[in-house]
Amino acid sequence: MRSLQFSPNTESDALAVLSSIPGLTGRRIHRLIEKFGTASAVFSLSVEDIVSVDIPQAAAVNVLNADAEEMLLKEMKSLALLSARRVTIMDDEYPSMLRNITDAPVSFYMRGSIPSNVDVACAVVGSRFPSLYGMEVAERFSRELTEAGMLVVSGMAKGVDTAAHQGALKAGGYTIAVLGSGLDVVYPSENKKLYDKISQRGCVISEFPFGTQPDPFNFPRRNRIVSGLCLGVVVVEANIKSGALITARLAGEQGREIFAVPGRVDSKLSQGPHALIKQGAKIALCIDDILEELPVKKEQKSDKKESEAAIDLPSDEKRLYEFIKEGNNTFEALMLRTGLDPASLFGPLLSLEIRRLIKEKPGKIYELYQ
Repeated sequence: MRSLQFSPNTESDALAVLSSIPGLTGRRIHRLIEKFGTASAVFSLSVEDIVSVDIPQAAAVNVLNADAEEMLLKEMKSLALLSARRVTIMDDEYPSMLRNITDAPVSFYMRGSIPSNVDVACAVVGSRFPSLYGMEVAERFSRELTEAGMLVVSGMAKGVDTAAHQGALKAGGYTIAVLGSGLDVVYPSENKKLYDKISQRGCVISEFPFGTQPDPFNFPRRNRIVSGLCLGVVVVEANIKSGALITARLAGEQGREIFAVPGRVDSKLSQGPHALIKQGAKIALCIDDILEELPVKKEQKSDKKESEAAIDLPSDEKRLYEFIKEGNNTFEALMLRTGLDPASLFGPLLSLEIRRLIKEKPGKIYELYQ
């Protein structure tokens, strides 16, 4: 059978197309690359070649029938509409913890920026319908973890996930939300404001193609990314069939620490955490129980003085920060001082805003964050 006639311009484009093809999981794409050298090489293969590395016939046919050029064009338009971008496993900003899991996504879409403390992340997950106790614990633990220097990761679902993100944001920190839908599909819809805040104070990511609806079978795939980004996973409240227990199981398979918050013995929402404790999960009564197991110094704080934070900036951002500090605070003035075009200037400015070193005022005027 003939092979697909597509010559990707970059390996990144090849990975983007492969990861959007139905039936090609991250593990299968990794297998193809291991066998044939590059993602680009897959597009010169026949269906028989693809099937030869234990790829289902249907998925191999999907590769052959893919309209790759149209897929890339559609993706480019979708990314532009959201001011988002694609990150591939070859990129330096791809989180190292995630890169090392067995079924690492070969690419994902991201709105926002990956926080600098991504290597000391902790997931806080649980029921979509928690008790008031569960909401309070999730928010408090997330706030205190953030204040201790950790990055909170969750899935932006109703309930515990929402409280976890809110706790991190209330502490003035960053957070990552991993979606079980396309980046352009906010689920639940009432979390749109939260989605926008996370995009400004961290990032929202998804490996699913644009337009993907939050179907139930997407969430186990999503959950491996939640746990894969983290050193540990904290389960607050969850019934015995909760997706939070899938996240905990995946965390165990990935070699991450698992923590469970105990609850009322007569509550179904306690069944999940109590089952995890019986299986060897560590009891989390306070964040000290978490911090003593994870390699992050308790004295680390996320509220460094802005002047101290500026010292650690990349050279281009530090230069831009100094220009703004000197009073070159309009977009046009910054273009003149830096010699950058608008597209190249936007990235460093956004990064400085996310770090809370500068803020944008109406009329594209920038000033130091007070």
